[in-house]
Amino acid sequence: MDEPLRLRTQMDIAVDLTAALSTRMKPPPKPPRDLKPSTALWILATGVAIALLLLTLISANDFSDVVLYIGAGQIAAGYLWVVSLAFRRDWQRGLVCAIPPITLWYLAQWKYAKYRPLRSVATGAVLMGIAATATYVLPHTRSWAGVNDDPATTTTPPDITTQSKVAQLRHYRDKREYDALIELLRTLARTDPRYSDEAKNRVELAAELKALCGHTDAGVKVEGMAAFAAWGGDDARGLCLEASRSANREERLMALRLLPRWKDEYVARALAERVGRPGRETTSAQDALVELGGPVAERAVIPLLRNEEQGIRLTAIDILGNEKVGGSEAVAALLEVARTTNDPGTRQRAVDKADQIRNRLKK
Repeated sequence: MDEPLRLRTQMDIAVDLTAALSTRMKPPPKPPRDLKPSTALWILATGVAIALLLLTLISANDFSDVVLYIGAGQIAAGYLWVVSLAFRRDWQRGLVCAIPPITLWYLAQWKYAKYRPLRSVATGAVLMGIAATATYVLPHTRSWAGVNDDPATTTTPPDITTQSKVAQLRHYRDKREYDALIELLRTLARTDPRYSDEAKNRVELAAELKALCGHTDAGVKVEGMAAFAAWGGDDARGLCLEASRSANREERLMALRLLPRWKDEYVARALAERVGRPGRETTSAQDALVELGGPVAERAVIPLLRNEEQGIRLTAIDILGNEKVGGSEAVAALLEVARTTNDPGTRQRAVDKADQIRNRLKK
């Protein structure tokens, strides 16, 4: 059913008119803004500072100074803010508030901008504190992130092989790169100490090589001795003589290889003393005496003909029979041994070598 028509009375019209006039004369309040400008600025500055701190900790860049400035700016902003609010209330109160220890009391008052100045000062202080202590944790955080600690100051070192042999020697020694050091020592042992490009550094090289002759690594020590014999000249003679009696077999073998460059009686006798030693040592001593050659080697070997061991006597006969060693003195000594020995092997070998030397001397 249709509702019956209701006529509006004068009272209804008056009520509606009154409501309309009230609304127009007193409109409803505007809704509050969600974010104040001061708060927005504080959030922006704090966010930027935190982002820069994170980049500083996990990247190769350092923004700690910028964070310090942002923190100081927030502290200054909060300080000036609360002082200005206090001045607005009373200029004397503003002067008192400007004194830093007393400023803290004003910052803690709700009536001064509802703690917003305090928030700015506190945040700035925290940012400055973190930025100031970041340097202590940077090595750890950057290590975790796999970032070089200070790439701005990192330079690619020059190729060590392009530098002088002295520089290479010191580099490999200090870095304990013994394989490369040994290879360099072998190269130096083959390098001419007078006419090569490294000759200008001969004194320095000789000093470094002499020090390496006492190295704890046996390989470095042995190869250092060979290089020092080339660059140290006569200064290396005594060191090689001492090494020929070393407890280390490799040192003795190297000494036997190096000693023939000094052709004197003492060296010849030192080489002859090693004849009869087991293994390669006798062969090395024999080769060294042949390389030494001449009367000095001949005189050093002749006493070995009277040794009680047949092997030593036969080795001495072979050395004297070499064309670089044996001479007239060797012939006389071999014939004397052939006449006096009771060993048929020694007698026959001595006669054969004596005849061989005489035939050579006749030519």
